[in-house]
Amino acid sequence: MGARLARAVGPPQVLSDDTPDAPLVEGEGACSHRPVQREFAELLRLARASGPLGRALGFAANARLAESRDALLTVLDVAGQAAAGLATGAWLSTRLCALMSLAEVGAKLGEASLALACAREALALWERSGLDRGDPRFVSFSAWEGWARDYLGRAAVQVQ
Repeated sequence: MGARLARAVGPPQVLSDDTPDAPLVEGEGACSHRPVQREFAELLRLARASGPLGRALGFAANARLAESRDALLTVLDVAGQAAAGLATGAWLSTRLCALMSLAEVGAKLGEASLALACAREALALWERSGLDRGDPRFVSFSAWEGWARDYLGRAAVQVQ
């Protein structure tokens, strides 16, 4: 493995002729790749959500709605409220997919407060994302948006 890695990476390069031995980051124990590790950790955290998300969607497809709800709640817990840097896109798609699915599952289970909260948050994320609604890649998101706005509208009428 070591020889393969050395061939893949190549010989060390000097970043500056004036200070060839200077570290990239000053301080004892400093490590210049720490920010990259943090970003990668965020991606791995979000990757842990992909298993439960896949199971949740499978449960929903098989009308196992309570199991789907539980798996989707796990996805939201793992994904958290925000991610930064490289993980932003993965976080957005993970959280948006989970919220959209959970809104529908909650509605089918008759759990209106869950469905309404998820629909509202998903719509807010969808709005803030700035993604092009006319892009064919997002046609399912646009279709869901129609369902969600209708669902929220019907819920508002029932409250009055």
